[in-house]
Amino acid sequence: MKCKKFRRWISDALDGALSVPRRARLERHLHACPGCRAYMADLTCLQDRAGALADPGLPASHWEDFGRR
Repeated sequence: MKCKKFRRWISDALDGALSVPRRARLERHLHACPGCRAYMADLTCLQDRAGALADPGLPASHWEDFGRR
């Protein structure tokens, strides 16, 4: 399997949406692939920093059509 697919799995894993069997395959891949380990570290850092941002205090109506905009 190519790293491209594992990188999608990394994103799913960080979101808590990766199945147990795929998580095990990802862990094995990460053990052997420094590039994907670095990618996971970068995404983890980004996720941590984004989570630390202050809530902008926007009204709920702002988010209702966010996807459309």
